[in-house]
Amino acid sequence: MRGFVGRDEGFSLSELIVVTGLIGVVLAGAYAVAHAVVKGSSVNETQAMIAREAGQPLSMIQKYLMQATAIEETGPYRIRYIIDRELRDPEAERHVLEATSDGRLVLTMWPIDVAHTNTGPPRAAVLSERNTNVADGVPLLKYIDVTGAQVTSMEHAPSATRQLEATVRVRWDEQSHESSLFMSLRNRE
Repeated sequence: MRGFVGRDEGFSLSELIVVTGLIGVVLAGAYAVAHAVVKGSSVNETQAMIAREAGQPLSMIQKYLMQATAIEETGPYRIRYIIDRELRDPEAERHVLEATSDGRLVLTMWPIDVAHTNTGPPRAAVLSERNTNVADGVPLLKYIDVTGAQVTSMEHAPSATRQLEATVRVRWDEQSHESSLFMSLRNRE
């Protein structure tokens, strides 16, 4: 009986080609997986930015504008209004919401008395630092009357507005993203 005898000849050319092909397939699969992970991470990062810079500001805008008892001043990128008291915040407040030309979305608030006079220093909150409403010419606010028509005269908007459409536009990785929200003003007749 013959025992196992080792080959001193090495690998044949066809064996080397098969092994090289298998290594290529494994590397191609690893590259595809790595590319999918990087692409997925980029998508998640974009979605998180849109939620932070557009979604959260829209929620804040809705929360406060739905409490508006009086609208004092309107414009496509700015609104000044009065809100009533909340359970957690017993003072009425004057708010100014504004999309600025330097790319911020800012909410400034003052406590007021019954005569609607500011009674304390303003507090400001930057809702977004990537806002492009002004730069892109996209109105932050559209005012809608009781018939559902858009109010085009800013002079009449404070008294005529019953609903608002708020649109927050932001830029990320050279692409613009926007979110919009319709809301009814609960304290309007």
